Amino acid sequence: MTKLIKILLIIVFVSIGLSQKDIPIKINNVNLIGVKTYNEEQIRNVLRIHEATLLSKMDYDRRLIKLDDINIKTFYVSKGFLGVNVKDSVVISNDLVDVYFIIDEGKQYYIRSLVITGNESLSNNKIYNILGLKQHKAFNPVRTNTNYHLLEDQYRKIGKLFAIINISDTIEDSVDIDISIDEGPDVYINNSFFTGLGIVDSVIVQRELLFKKCDKYNQSNIDNSQRQLLQTGIFSVANITPIKLAKIDSLVNLLVELRQFKQHEWLSEGGYYPIEYYEGTEPVPGAGVLAEWRNRSLMHSGTSLALKLSGQTLISNNTLNPKLRFDVSLANPWLYKIKIPTQLQIYLESFKDYISLGAPYVTRYGVELVNTYFLDQIERRSFIEMRLYLDRFSRKDYLYLDDNELLSSINGFESGRKIKIEKHSFKINFRLDKSDNVLYPTKGFVYLGQLNRTGGILGGNRDFIKLDFGIRAYQPIFKNIILAGRIKYGMIVGWNTDYHDYLYDKFYLGGSNSLRGWDILRYKTDSNDLPLGDIIRIMNNWEIRFPLFWILGGEIFIDGGHIYDSYEDISLKKLSWDSGFGITLATPLGPVRLDAAHPLEKNTGWQIQLGVQYIF
Repeated sequence: MTKLIKILLIIVFVSIGLSQKDIPIKINNVNLIGVKTYNEEQIRNVLRIHEATLLSKMDYDRRLIKLDDINIKTFYVSKGFLGVNVKDSVVISNDLVDVYFIIDEGKQYYIRSLVITGNESLSNNKIYNILGLKQHKAFNPVRTNTNYHLLEDQYRKIGKLFAIINISDTIEDSVDIDISIDEGPDVYINNSFFTGLGIVDSVIVQRELLFKKCDKYNQSNIDNSQRQLLQTGIFSVANITPIKLAKIDSLVNLLVELRQFKQHEWLSEGGYYPIEYYEGTEPVPGAGVLAEWRNRSLMHSGTSLALKLSGQTLISNNTLNPKLRFDVSLANPWLYKIKIPTQLQIYLESFKDYISLGAPYVTRYGVELVNTYFLDQIERRSFIEMRLYLDRFSRKDYLYLDDNELLSSINGFESGRKIKIEKHSFKINFRLDKSDNVLYPTKGFVYLGQLNRTGGILGGNRDFIKLDFGIRAYQPIFKNIILAGRIKYGMIVGWNTDYHDYLYDKFYLGGSNSLRGWDILRYKTDSNDLPLGDIIRIMNNWEIRFPLFWILGGEIFIDGGHIYDSYEDISLKKLSWDSGFGITLATPLGPVRLDAAHPLEKNTGWQIQLGVQYIF
């Protein structure tokens, strides 16, 4: 029995010891000793560890300390301190760690002379700029080594595939740099060979290639050809490798290695994301699910076939507004012999009429033809898009009130009458995106434009022109604090007052993506608190975005806008304003926003808006 008690006591003490060992040690302070040339904040910006804050403390990890040794040394070497020495030490007390980095900066070295030999195709200045070298400036071997491959790529772009570049430096009191270049001959393409085609026609691959036999080798054309092969949606891998011909320095064969996606595929997705639910509004956040069957290469061609079934719903004013849609689409990246991605789509959808309380569902069906010309084939963020719609809408125009009284003549129609609308439209969308990031922009601008011609020679029973223009701009104002602004102007010409806006062609405001001080579409409402739209819209939004900690960020904003029923009524003095603040959560798909806003001109309380991605 005594032996058993001893064993139990040993187990208890070992468990206590292990539990104590598992208690994570936190970093308290990070101290920099020996920093002379630069301020401490510049050094801290390259560290992966950080000091404890009121809201968070970082776990102590010896490996991160060693990595930050290297980061500090790399920072100094990039500034010309070639002999910098960095040591670290830690002091542990009460499960907290104070970290010390002891820095001996040493001497800063400058470039005394630059000599280049053997270059004929590129100028000295261009080579210096690529490598980041400038006489009498601090020597940065980190940048030079990093940009070495950029210089190689520059030669490959002009056909010098086998150029040999040697960079040597002599370090005394200063640095002397010698660059010797053997450009070699101009290289031309002999033949191209394909592997991994399977049953796909080689013509589909050949038309995506930006080179042909006897062309001078150009690395940009090779890279863009690989990119275009991947954009067909048929191939998951596309590599193009030059193979030197034996005994001939000026000719190469190109091996195009391909790997196909599975030809038939089921896809599904769901979540909370911006939904383009209405024509006259900004996309509004809602929940949705999608199931899709896809044939990536119909009859072994470059045309894909997709069957999609989707369901979406908006949650607003304590009501659900569901939308069901079925699509059959054919897509091809080429229109005849021109690189213009084209999609033909047949659709059927049924959605809840948000404007008329208690009204039946609207049924919409039709055909849509989309052509897209990308202004930048690499990132595909700037484009001109043309859409042709042949739509039909139908809905019974009656509803019952709570007391079973039949409300007739809704929006001017007789009770029980089935409304049918044919809307034939040609739309041009323009986007010029010069921002630095799609999801998290910090600088640059975006121009947007839309021309929508409905009716006219296209027929149908609606005839008007809709124009919508906008600009977005982003500018850092201090470190990671970003000022973002958006201005939009839209107008409808030829709108008949007899039209009833079941299709939401007019402009509406309110919601997480327009004026956040109002509920979705409810900036203007009628006597029954139902949304009203108008033919002219002016809107602007201004935000200051800033990081908080971890993946959380904050924003302070002000929104202004108004919708007008006539051109004579336009006045900036009539703009309504709201202001507020928000919290953002960074995700790989963009930020998730929780905004709180209230109108400035009336005391109506705060409106809470949940949004996906930035408002613009």
